[in-house]
Amino acid sequence: MGGEGSSVELGSPISCIATPDSGFLDWCLVGGVNGSVTLLGLENHALQPVTSTLVHAARQDVAVSGLAWAEVEGSAAVGYSDGAVRICSVHSPSALTIHIHQGAVELLCWSPTGGLLFSGGPRCASARVWRLQEQQRLGDEAAAAPSSPAEMQRAWSPVHNLGLDAAPVTAAAWSGIV
Repeated sequence: MGGEGSSVELGSPISCIATPDSGFLDWCLVGGVNGSVTLLGLENHALQPVTSTLVHAARQDVAVSGLAWAEVEGSAAVGYSDGAVRICSVHSPSALTIHIHQGAVELLCWSPTGGLLFSGGPRCASARVWRLQEQQRLGDEAAAAPSSPAEMQRAWSPVHNLGLDAAPVTAAAWSGIV
């Protein structure tokens, strides 16, 4: 029972954490109050943690308010307190920032296929569903993942805007049949 633990200095208080649904279960994304995003893991079940700051996923001095790691390897969505969403990969330096919400984006949820992304939160005036264009589907080995900001912008498009006049959204989940 009680083994030795390790601690990691991240340089900012933690605002949120996300893990993949499957695959790399020894890894997690950690969002900071200062806008930092860090990949943290135990490589090969080692006792010493491995960290990597994802500079392309971070925004300076804007708190990370939500994180989602797609089940499809390497895709991340980062929500910020100013209403922006950044879609990126943990393996390449490309990132797309979408300034679309009016409040902190606390809820991010990838569809099981990684082709749709829900964004919103209790302080947002709306919730949105985004689609990754078919020719850019994550995990499709026949198609290269978007590698430049322009390709990322073309790859993602809004498909639903859910107005929230009555009540804020406090949870989101995808059906397995999407």
